[in-house]
Amino acid sequence: MDPDRIATWGFFYSSGIALEAAAFDKRIKAVIVQGLMPEWYLNDDDQEALIARAVQDRANQLRGNPPEYIPLLDEKGEHILYFKYLAMMEPKDQATLPNWIPVAKKAAPTFRDSMTVQSFYRHAKWKPVHLFPSVSPTPVMIVTPEHDEIVPPKYQKSIFDSMQSPKKKLQIVKDKGHQNFLSVDIDTLLAEQLAFLKDVFEF
Repeated sequence: MDPDRIATWGFFYSSGIALEAAAFDKRIKAVIVQGLMPEWYLNDDDQEALIARAVQDRANQLRGNPPEYIPLLDEKGEHILYFKYLAMMEPKDQATLPNWIPVAKKAAPTFRDSMTVQSFYRHAKWKPVHLFPSVSPTPVMIVTPEHDEIVPPKYQKSIFDSMQSPKKKLQIVKDKGHQNFLSVDIDTLLAEQLAFLKDVFEF
């Protein structure tokens, strides 16, 4: 491995993780993120109750009890909108969220359609967006769906504009949203990303 040509690549949730890693670790020489999700915090109306539930769950586990899980679908078959970005979606977009579960199970038979309460608690604390300025001077490329219904494209663009990296690039994927982002010609989508890496790494 060439230590001078290390790049991280993040997709949706992992995009924030990729930028966070680049902010801390300067061995990373380039970062590409698609469908940027800069933070993944809880809905304000639910946060206090969920954190209290997580504290109680931690105490229960110390007593030897198993961790508490929360299903991703409630008893009505509706998606639990504990996450702020999901709660802010338009109703027509929220209606498509339960479809993620059978698709995920088909793609990964071992997928569990539930999360621990502790996972929700950790999501509540994870707000890496304030670290993104520290990515500089690492080159960064942000790929944004034009009609992203989860994270507003204007917000993604504002983050791109705030980046101080000398080499940075914004790619807008036309006529696509967060949920149908990859229903495009993958070769075309990746071509610009590869061109970015070739420019940064000079190969």
